[in-house]
Amino acid sequence: MSRRNLVIAISGTPGTGKTRLARFLAKKLHFSRLDLHRHYGEIATGYDAKKHCYVIDLKKLEDLVRKERAK
Repeated sequence: MSRRNLVIAISGTPGTGKTRLARFLAKKLHFSRLDLHRHYGEIATGYDAKKHCYVIDLKKLEDLVRKERAK
């Protein structure tokens, strides 16, 4: 698998350092970073109020990653 095909996904509880980690990894590994907050309306099928999180359509997420990689 080429490095171009790798995707690192980071998710978890708010306020635990996910963004900081993502920025560090992107810089250290020379990867681009895709912040999903800007795309929730495009890739979410809804919001789970009980779990306090968006429900992500994995196919839409895959399409978004492909689109962003092509830029």
